[in-house]
Order: sequence, then C-alpha cells, then structure tokens
Amino acid sequence: MSEAFTIETLIREIQLLRHRVEQLEAENKKIPKIEAEITRLKKENKQLKERLSIYETPKNSNNSSIPPSKDENRPVRKSLREKSGRKPGGQKGHNGTTLQMIDTPDKIEMLVSDYCQSCGIDLRHRKARFVSKRQVVDLPEIRPIYTEYQCFSKKCTCGHEQIADYPSHVTNHIQYGSTVEAAVGYYSVYQYLPYKRMSELFLHVYNLPISEGTIGNMLKRLGERVQPIYDSIQDAVAKSKTAVGGDETGAKVNGKKFWAWIWQTVMFTLLFQKAEARKSLTCCSPEVLQMLC
Repeated sequence: MSEAFTIETLIREIQLLRHRVEQLEAENKKIPKIEAEITRLKKENKQLKERLSIYETPKNSNNSSIPPSKDENRPVRKSLREKSGRKPGGQKGHNGTTLQMIDTPDKIEMLVSDYCQSCGIDLRHRKARFVSKRQVVDLPEIRPIYTEYQCFSKKCTCGHEQIADYPSHVTNHIQYGSTVEAAVGYYSVYQYLPYKRMSELFLHVYNLPISEGTIGNMLKRLGERVQPIYDSIQDAVAKSKTAVGGDETGAKVNGKKFWAWIWQTVMFTLLFQKAEARKSLTCCSPEVLQMLC
C-alpha cells in the first residue's frame, strides 16, 4: 500500500513537472518578441526625450544662429500712434488723386461732322458749335537721345595746333550717360528689379539695349561713388553715444546664404551684409559695431 502510494505520487509529480516545462518553453518562445518590444520602447523613449528637450531649452537668437525675428514669444511691437477716432479710409475734405483735365493740352483733335447722318446733306460749309470735350492721357514714345561730341583743332600763328578737349565725363568712343546710370540705380536699389528684367525694361520701354554685365558694372561704379557716404554713416553709428539697436535677417546672394545686419540710431540706419553666420544681436554697443564692421 505504501509502495503504490509512492509510485502514484511520483507519477503525479512528473506530470506536474512536464506541465511546468511546457509552460516555460511557451514563455521562452515569447522572449524574442518581448526583447523586440523593449528595444522599440527604448527607441521611442529616446525620441520623446529629444523632442521634450527642444521645448525645455528651445533654440533662439541667444544660443544659436537663429535670427531674432524667428524667436518664439518675441515681444510684439505695438504702434505708438494714438487712435484718432476717425473711420479708416479717405476723410472728408481730403484731396484725392482723381485724374483731372488740364487747360493747355499738348494736342487737340477737332471732331467735326462733314455729313448729316439723318438725311446725308453736306455740312462742311456750315458753322460748327462747340458741344463738349474729353481728354486722354498717354505717354510719348520713349527713345534714347544720342549726343555726339565732335572734336576740332585750330592752328595758332605760333605754329601750335590747339585741339579741343572732350568733357570730363566723355571717356569712351560710345558710352551710356549719367541719366541712364541713375535710372539703373533707381530700378535696382529702390524697385528691386533683377538684372535680366531691368535689361528687358530698357529694351522694351526705352528702346535702349543694355546687357546684364553692363548693368552690374554701372551699379559697381555707383556703389564706389556713394562709398564715402556709407563710411560716414558707419562712423556716425559706431561713435554714437546713445544705444545702438541691431537686428539681422537671412538673405540669398547668388544662391548662397547671407546675413543682412542692421544697426540703427535715432538719426542713421546702417546695413551690412556678410556670408558668415554670427551670434544674433538685439542690441550692441558701438565697440561691438566697430569690431564686427
């Protein structure tokens, strides 16, 4: 009886052990999936921490090359103008820009009928009575003015042949005049026209062909002429005894990233352009301005 009981007990324990082994083998098969899930969760956790760090310490103009204009929570500048209480738009009594007739037109076209549209009788010998008038404002055809300078010489009694000098601004066999250069500067600096479109404008509107290379040379000469003025503004801003405000913005120059720097006082504004990215400024001293320039 005791021996049978022992055998039954052993058989039951063996069955329990087999069942436990099967459970462990089933759990072991799940281990690769669990490890893959752990790896995925670790990667996701790392990504979330990186995203969170951006919000905890966001990049701005003080810790990176981001310009101040891109800063978050940038203080909104409010207009210092006080409300007038008037409605928007033109006010009563304000002189508008409505097109007006002039009393002395450049050209007058007399519109007189020669025949009666009702019966066909000849009206050319009858007196005409003024009824009304209308005016059309147009632009004349623009054509360049070519001025030729002819140089002559005279023989003096002493035997010397005196040859007249050309004006100081006439230096080449054929060249563009000062008004053309002034127009190029205006269209480029003030109207922001690219070289190609400016070349087309002079050809189509002024009937004057100018290549893009010539436009570039003109602007270079104009820049050299105004350099002393630019230098004087830079010197005045650098020596300013009051605070100098500074800012920057990105710009493309021939496809490359440039930074346009702006320094400003009450009286002057200085623009400075560089290809290097420097630390952003919201305010700088004259000493810093001299160092950067």
